[in-house]
Amino acid sequence: MKIPGTFSALDTHLAECIERLSGKRDADLRFAVKLVSRHTAQGNICLDLSTVAGCFPEGGEGCLPSLDEWSASLQSTDVVTGPGGNAPLIFDPPLLYLNRYYMYEASVASFVRERTGAGIGTIDSVQVGRALELLFPEEEDCGGINWQKVACLVAFSQRVSVIGGGPGTGKTTVVAKVLALCLEMAGDRPVKIMLAAPTGKAAARLQEALAGAKQGLFCSDAVKDKMVAEAMTVHRLLGSGRAGFHYNKDNPLPADIVVVDEASMVDLPLMARLMAAIPGKCRLILLGDRYQLASVQPGAVFGDLCRASREGFSCKFNEFASAAGVAGLPVGPSGGLVDFFVELKQSFRFSEESGIFLVSRAVKEGDGEAALVLLKDEKCKDVCWRDHEGFPADMFSAELLSRIQKHMQYVLEASGPEEALSRMAGFAVLCALRHGPMGSKSINRMASDVLGAGGSWYHGRPVMVSRNHHGRQLYNGDSGLFWAEKSVAEQPQVYFSAGTAVRAFLPQQLPEHETSYAMTVHKSQGSEFDHVLLILPDIPSPVVVSELIYTALTRARKSVEVWGDPALFREAAASRVLRRSGLVKALT
Repeated sequence: MKIPGTFSALDTHLAECIERLSGKRDADLRFAVKLVSRHTAQGNICLDLSTVAGCFPEGGEGCLPSLDEWSASLQSTDVVTGPGGNAPLIFDPPLLYLNRYYMYEASVASFVRERTGAGIGTIDSVQVGRALELLFPEEEDCGGINWQKVACLVAFSQRVSVIGGGPGTGKTTVVAKVLALCLEMAGDRPVKIMLAAPTGKAAARLQEALAGAKQGLFCSDAVKDKMVAEAMTVHRLLGSGRAGFHYNKDNPLPADIVVVDEASMVDLPLMARLMAAIPGKCRLILLGDRYQLASVQPGAVFGDLCRASREGFSCKFNEFASAAGVAGLPVGPSGGLVDFFVELKQSFRFSEESGIFLVSRAVKEGDGEAALVLLKDEKCKDVCWRDHEGFPADMFSAELLSRIQKHMQYVLEASGPEEALSRMAGFAVLCALRHGPMGSKSINRMASDVLGAGGSWYHGRPVMVSRNHHGRQLYNGDSGLFWAEKSVAEQPQVYFSAGTAVRAFLPQQLPEHETSYAMTVHKSQGSEFDHVLLILPDIPSPVVVSELIYTALTRARKSVEVWGDPALFREAAASRVLRRSGLVKALT
């Protein structure tokens, strides 16, 4: 196997620095550092030496050492040590880490191991059962095990819990009921609740969803009032600033319950810092969809936690659940991590005959042919396929521009910026790539040239923040709209959603930003739209994989249209992102 020999300047510089620290010229060490640096930049936590040992580096002479030879060579240097040691590189055969990523991973593993199965004090299962009867009326609990109720019990009884599931499976409903249950059981004792998500958009959506979900709960108004909490980004929750994070292991969060939505987007370094700041008796509830794209930065912690969980539940948890009115749970094997993960599979948003449900399931399973057949099936009214070959480049641009213009006309007919922002969520153009003729950058330039008439700021310009500004609480991925009607404000301003309200800024107050008639699928995470138009490239790309297509499809509430090449679509749906880490190994 040939290993690509193109390395970044950072890869090369790091390798040279570590080689100098070793005190000798060492080609095997130098190449190992380059590889582990490149792997980390690609989202991996470590390099699995067994996958590259004995291979042929591109542009090099001969092949790399065997795994045994390479391992012995690395372990003979002072810059490589084993777990528990302190050196620039940590080697836990066959996994090679940069020191800080090993430490992040080890801290996450330690946190989960210590808190899984520990429970929180002595729980009165009978009292819990009575509260659950109110939160889960009998008519909701049919068709076998009510997995939402199981998830509620897990999140209530454990100090760390992971609740997985696709869109519409009721993750937010479960959290609303967990919070109500915790407040009911606490009585007059105050319970400090903190809500967070990786992006501002996801945080706003979490807050809105919880506000809606609590209205349907069968609990007292007093409990509902106590559930009120502002959702914020994880960075803001931790008090991110120039000097680092305000909250950490030495200054933990003042919280009894921390809920993090869209946790699949949280990278390893941020998850490690979050867990370090969680107080000893605090519940940490992670919500997410493990089949979505992972974080842009290194790590796929949420997916690793899902994979590390053993099937079934412990006898102890079964006894507790049975006494609380939930019987018949599968019993898992003894040992390992149990009782902290529940995956919700029933969709309450889409029926099992829905095109979006069927296509996203086929993509999730890697069956691109089945997904393509469904997209082209006229019986599936909420999905649609369009071949790139079906129209030339000029027609592609004209039709796409027509869609964008029609949507923006609807947005600008709103009575004000608040309604306009709500209407913006009615339609989205999502691109697999940022660059290229079918990338978001080209489409935004094309739409701006027509709709903006050459001006930099114009009424109805949609913008997206591209750099965090903690002082103004504007974060990468936040979407806003420039509204220039004087009836709303003396000066034209850019408006952003903030839960159920809006926040306004003068254009010069914004951090780095860009026009966003279209956005990449990565940037769309944490958002939902009524209608989605997904544009795939007409040439192969390593970033166009099953997780990207699945993420795009599941941003839609009502309909999805996909423009692409059939062969490339089938190939992409069969491709998966495999991020190397040792977290599953450390937890099992």
